[in-house]
Amino acid sequence: MKFLVLLLFVSTLQLSAGVYSQEARVSLHLENASFEEVVKVLERTTDYTFLFRDNQVAGIRNLNLAYTDVDIKVVLDACLKGTRLTYRLVDNTIVIQHVVVASVDTLSKFTVKGIVKDKKGELLPGVTIRVKGTTLGFVTNVKGEFDIDLPKRDNLMLIFSFVGYKRQEVPVKNDNKSLAIVLEEDLQTVDEVVVTGIFNKPKESFTGAVTAVSKEEIKAKYSRNLLQTLSNIDPSFRIIQNNDAGSDPNHLPEIQLRGASTLSSVEDLQNANRATLNYPLFIMDGFEVDLERVMDLNENEVENITILKDASATSLYGSRGANGVVVITTTRPAAGKLRISYNGQIKIESPDLSSYNLT
Repeated sequence: MKFLVLLLFVSTLQLSAGVYSQEARVSLHLENASFEEVVKVLERTTDYTFLFRDNQVAGIRNLNLAYTDVDIKVVLDACLKGTRLTYRLVDNTIVIQHVVVASVDTLSKFTVKGIVKDKKGELLPGVTIRVKGTTLGFVTNVKGEFDIDLPKRDNLMLIFSFVGYKRQEVPVKNDNKSLAIVLEEDLQTVDEVVVTGIFNKPKESFTGAVTAVSKEEIKAKYSRNLLQTLSNIDPSFRIIQNNDAGSDPNHLPEIQLRGASTLSSVEDLQNANRATLNYPLFIMDGFEVDLERVMDLNENEVENITILKDASATSLYGSRGANGVVVITTTRPAAGKLRISYNGQIKIESPDLSSYNLT
């Protein structure tokens, strides 16, 4: 049994070595090709990805390559021959960089190690690390770690950059201490945004008929309820007056956003209320809600409201958006401890009797 387990283990090692060898060996035949075309072939036939700047390899053209089952390094050496470029392998990423020509006083080097994380402690692989003032660059591995050799110079500065995070400059000292870099998220907010309930899009690039209402505008023009407020802000949001209902607080008003709907048959009038046929579709935080839920909604809980009034609504929600769509986004609760807020108002009305003093 031990001999069988040992045989299986050795076979597995041989198989893994064979797979790695196959991934590292390539075959390609190209004539008058540019370096970008060679990279596309290598990325398609291997598990490697390339990291370089376009202006670095812009002059590498007219490459005639004819190789069969050779190491990928042979192909790279042939492509970069006669240039001031070299390559560095970091996990499965091949970084193309300029050759650093060191003078006599910079031949001595030292190693800088460290790790890159975010504020939550999550490791950040693929972070670009560049030496300030040079074209020397590196990237972190899958564990967010880096191990680079730098020439001994004064005032060395490393620049860490990653998509979605703020760029950070860190001074480097020759003290053999490991660096712990924490990148901050780069949160960019867009003021004029159309919220459709499915995606957010800048208002400048949205071509549909839409009315976007912010929470500040709601508070400034707030009326009896949220629906009456929208009617005061947008004239197309019409609330049909019903004198028979009077001041009944339980009565749901009839709302017309795109005019009155026509009836296809008598059964539609028998099976549904006439007012409900004209209701727009109400979406709150991505879910459909009824009109009663919107009327009971506190205006302080609303972050913004978007009214979709044309065919863009039906393209997103189908026939349910035929009468228009009202998309409501509520305010997200703040993270941390439990908070209780209270808002109270006192209104006093009295007649102005100052004119009676004239008598």
